[in-house]
Amino acid sequence: MPTLKKTVLSATVLVLSLLVGATHAALNIEITQGVEGAVPVAVAPFKWTGPEPRPPQDIAGIINKNLARSGRFAPLPAKDMLARPDSDSEINFKNWRLIGSDYLVAGNIDYQGGDRYKIRFRIYDIFKGKQLDGYTMSVSGTRLRRAAHHASDIIYEALTGEPGAFNTEVAYVTASGVGKQRRYTLWVADSDGHNAQALMNSDEPILSPSWSPDGKRLAYSSLEDDGHQVVFIQEVASGRRQLVSSNLGLNGAPSWSPDGKSLALSLSKDGNPEIYVIDLGSKKVRRITRHWA
Repeated sequence: MPTLKKTVLSATVLVLSLLVGATHAALNIEITQGVEGAVPVAVAPFKWTGPEPRPPQDIAGIINKNLARSGRFAPLPAKDMLARPDSDSEINFKNWRLIGSDYLVAGNIDYQGGDRYKIRFRIYDIFKGKQLDGYTMSVSGTRLRRAAHHASDIIYEALTGEPGAFNTEVAYVTASGVGKQRRYTLWVADSDGHNAQALMNSDEPILSPSWSPDGKRLAYSSLEDDGHQVVFIQEVASGRRQLVSSNLGLNGAPSWSPDGKSLALSLSKDGNPEIYVIDLGSKKVRRITRHWA
């Protein structure tokens, strides 16, 4: 599967509800309004060919929710579908037109033994009466949700001509407690809020998380240095982190260069807040802006 794309959830997400007694934050990403004229699409439940129990993830259900969450599509409820096809010969395009669907996604999941599954799906244009694309992938049970996001990206691009962003991760910050019990946590999660993992906890605010281009590191600013804002880079897999800027005054708003070798920062070490670039290899700092205010 392709390398995960990474996303920083718009601004810092604060005061998200925590699951009672759990060690991860429940992130619910909801699109409250889509584009006018969202395209009706039917994602038929995928046929399961294997023994009980069924796979631990509902692939078609995840795809359905992803497309709905994009705001570009209006998935049809499964209860309104006249059939649940898994092959070309089972598709009656006239029936799908009657229930108002422009496109159809149909597929099946085969059990391959052990913890392996094969997912096949096809995308159909109902009005043209033909298949637009098809894909097969073999994954482990632990990768089924990721496979559903990958499939969603393929479907989204086939129908819009634009790359999908479902097979991504988001970084966000939560705050819990009040007063001296206030705690801040930096998290990463799938694009739909599932599989949240805490990267760090702090008694002081964590600000402006920014993904490295390779998706392996996060840069962020923190006030944990006795209230002094500093900038860290942290490896997502290992949790190791490095202090990269602790100048007097403001150290904030980190942003990666496209090659991941340098970091743009807002620093006030010379007076006014200005934009600087630090080379992460040599540690040399170069000033970019000079503003009179």
